[in-house]
Amino acid sequence: MDHDQVLRWLEEHPRQVHGMPAEVVDRCEKAVRQHAAENAWLAAKAFVECRMHLWERMWGQHATESDVAREVCAMLAGELRRREPRVARGDEPKLAGEQLLESLEPEARERVEEWVRELAQQVEHRIWKEIIRFTRKDSRSMIRDGRVSMDESWEGTENYAHKAAHVAQLLIDDYDRQIQARAG
Repeated sequence: MDHDQVLRWLEEHPRQVHGMPAEVVDRCEKAVRQHAAENAWLAAKAFVECRMHLWERMWGQHATESDVAREVCAMLAGELRRREPRVARGDEPKLAGEQLLESLEPEARERVEEWVRELAQQVEHRIWKEIIRFTRKDSRSMIRDGRVSMDESWEGTENYAHKAAHVAQLLIDDYDRQIQARAG
């Protein structure tokens, strides 16, 4: 079901919606797109945070931060590729807004919720692919911006796991900037 099909159904069943069908569908679509994109970034952030906490407790060989950044970002992108989130039944109020869904009678709400899940899954899939590309390429930004060290001396390097945790934190900060940019 797409935007036009939902709108047409609501227009054909005016007693099922309290308000203007076009306004309800447009508001719903805008909210779903925004929340689905944010949910995808938050899911990726949560995964990277879990990995970061594991690395914080590990030990390993000394390594340069720039090499670790390249490896960690590529590895996390690969892991994220296999962990794409799915939109579940029951997520609709968080995606579209409970108040908006309450403006619909039960039959209309059921149809709109189905559309919301489909739309959210499409948006999250597109954003998830974007997150994977972003994660893979972010090491270059970290190196270019000087946020990771190129120092190869023994004194300038720490163990791999601690560097990986630091790189993961930088990635999380970059995810937060992406989330804020989309919200604003």
